[in-house]
Amino acid sequence: MSSPQTSTRSARLNLRLNLWLTALLLGALLVVCNDLARQHMPRRKDLSEDQLYALSEASARILGSLEDRLQVTTFFTGHMESGQMALAKAHVQGQLQELQALGGDHMELVGLDPSTSSQAATRAEQLGIQPITQESVQGTQLVRQTVFFGIQLQYRGREQVLDVVDPRSFEVQFASAVYSLVRDRRARIGWLGDWERKLDNATTATRSSYVTARALLGRRHALEDVTGLQFGDPISSDLDLVFVVRPTQLHPRAAFELDQYVQRGGRLVICVDQADYSWLGLDRAGADRGEGVLPTGLDALLTAWGALPTPQHVWDPLWAAQQGWLRPQAPDPETGKPRATREICEHPLLVEVRDEGLDPTHPVATALQRPVLSWAQPIAPLDPPQGVTRLALLRSSERAHRTEIGDHHVTDQEQIDSRSVIEAASGSGRVYDLAVVLSGALPSPFEGAAPASYDVLLDTDPTTTERTTKEEVLSRSSDARVVVMGDADWMRDAGNYELYPFIGRRENQLLLMNLVDWLTQGEDLIDLRRRVPQHRDLVDFEAVALEEMGLTQLPAASNQAELDRRLAQAEEATSRARSEEARAMWVPILLTLALVLAFGLAWNLGRRGGKDS
Repeated sequence: MSSPQTSTRSARLNLRLNLWLTALLLGALLVVCNDLARQHMPRRKDLSEDQLYALSEASARILGSLEDRLQVTTFFTGHMESGQMALAKAHVQGQLQELQALGGDHMELVGLDPSTSSQAATRAEQLGIQPITQESVQGTQLVRQTVFFGIQLQYRGREQVLDVVDPRSFEVQFASAVYSLVRDRRARIGWLGDWERKLDNATTATRSSYVTARALLGRRHALEDVTGLQFGDPISSDLDLVFVVRPTQLHPRAAFELDQYVQRGGRLVICVDQADYSWLGLDRAGADRGEGVLPTGLDALLTAWGALPTPQHVWDPLWAAQQGWLRPQAPDPETGKPRATREICEHPLLVEVRDEGLDPTHPVATALQRPVLSWAQPIAPLDPPQGVTRLALLRSSERAHRTEIGDHHVTDQEQIDSRSVIEAASGSGRVYDLAVVLSGALPSPFEGAAPASYDVLLDTDPTTTERTTKEEVLSRSSDARVVVMGDADWMRDAGNYELYPFIGRRENQLLLMNLVDWLTQGEDLIDLRRRVPQHRDLVDFEAVALEEMGLTQLPAASNQAELDRRLAQAEEATSRARSEEARAMWVPILLTLALVLAFGLAWNLGRRGGKDS
């Protein structure tokens, strides 16, 4: 016969065992339910105020337009050494599962690992998906890993390739690619301007090229050159967008044809660059050290539209970007081979546009982080025509200055810093517009006098004409969208002796894609790109307290007693700020706890009332 003590111990043991079994069963049930929810309920409900953590309705509408099977093949490295890359991969894979749920039976997801499969690696190379190098710190060692992070989309015999996935804007990337695939036709983009490298007859220097930028555009769109404008050939109405890159001495008839294209509803991106030299002044013979400013031939047109880049450069020491190049040296005396030294510096003529210089409300600026403009020209602060909106898309910092083209052409960091000190001492720093967007019915400066086409027999100068025609000139005939940028280097390849191409920067590529998507695609993607976090100002309690006590703007103390009094007031302001900060932090916490306590009391009272009855 067991004693009461033994029975009590056995009951406690059984209770403890039951508690452990219950906890294990609840944990297992939670894991199973979570896995079932992940497989069968991949969509999430975003309860945040900004609505940035779940897929947008725009993505749902785009995927809802699928009529056939969309095959999405991921080329991801299986094991990521970098924790940051592993998190990015998990985030993208989670979004792909949500997108697959939206696409339903019309979307198929296939995963390949090029790091373990030679066939997958060969296929990725054929698609242009190149591996990228990632660095991570493990203990005291720096580990480098080459990883693949690209995606191929196939639909109705067409394909789109994301060579490098951007986890911060993957939904936009993916939706843009799907939108391009389901459209009846690829967007057609025109290109006006030289883009190939050309050997200068007098030197071994070559001019700037835009091969990479054109390749990026050609991957998703139909790209074609615009020619014959000076001879009166109109721009095709089938072109959705025209890039005018580094216009140089355009004939007035060419400017007229650009104007009439816009009047017929065309979209235009004008990238002005009037400097007659590349990074080291070697663009062409006789232009060393930047001698000469090349006229664009578009001054009358851009002045009428209220967006004329001035022939100066912006010197911005606050947002100076880094660039590297090879400086030629004397040939090796023994071998005679050419030599060069590698140099890297932060140059104020290379403006790295920070968040303050981007308009967060505009779709083009969505997800952009520090695009770099090189030797950018400021756009004159002209008033836009009546009924036209001018929006500053990219701006300099408040400490920027203007300098003449070709002036201060130095690459030595000490000379650059000295020049920045001199400019800062002048006190003339201000914000300059570097890229503007014009929206509305633009006027034509050619009303009543359309320039005649270039005629070899009648015109002695191929860059101008005095002859006009009486043809009909459209003006304010449609709502236009024109982007004017004071730089064309941001989208070019590396110049002579440069180590890095500007279009090789990820943010510059994103800027190019954003411009094209905004100007050529539908409202769904425009809405998608507007999904940005709301700006919320943080309260500086100490600054507020100092301002309330009148301690922010005071002349120098006249004596020690005055200084001691101010120090005492500053300590009092700091103490008051800490009290306000604690109150702002603890009040919502205590209110939340009080609400939970009230709910618990109400629930307990309800149960007791039920038992008593």
